[in-house]
Amino acid sequence: MSWEWTCYKIIPELLEMLERTKLDYFAVAVVILLGQLGRLGVSACGYEDNGVENLRCKLSGFLSQDATIRMALPVQIALATALLGLLSVDFQKLIQSNYCLPAMSCQYVSIDHIRSWFSSLTKEQQGISLSLLPSSDVH
Repeated sequence: MSWEWTCYKIIPELLEMLERTKLDYFAVAVVILLGQLGRLGVSACGYEDNGVENLRCKLSGFLSQDATIRMALPVQIALATALLGLLSVDFQKLIQSNYCLPAMSCQYVSIDHIRSWFSSLTKEQQGISLSLLPSSDVH
């Protein structure tokens, strides 16, 4: 099974499931699976691969301000974790206000969504997120 096959056959089905589900625990499971599959794509083809970029874009959309209002915190954390696996930047660096990627970087939008999401959390939620999100690059 190649990354291309996974990208065109499996990931769209999982994204459709994610869009339709109303069960938080199922959404978390699907997001975790998407994150794992995305990391396989990063390993096989790199961060700039079209399939990886597309998945990053889709997951970023779920983490956007409007979408997260109706999502439980575990789903939001799963989305952030999945996205972090598709980015070449560490979470601790990402949330630092002085850390910048060039605006033309394909990862810029996803980084901006994670920053916006994290800053919209309460201090308690930020603490929970910091304890759960990966803090070092493990790729």
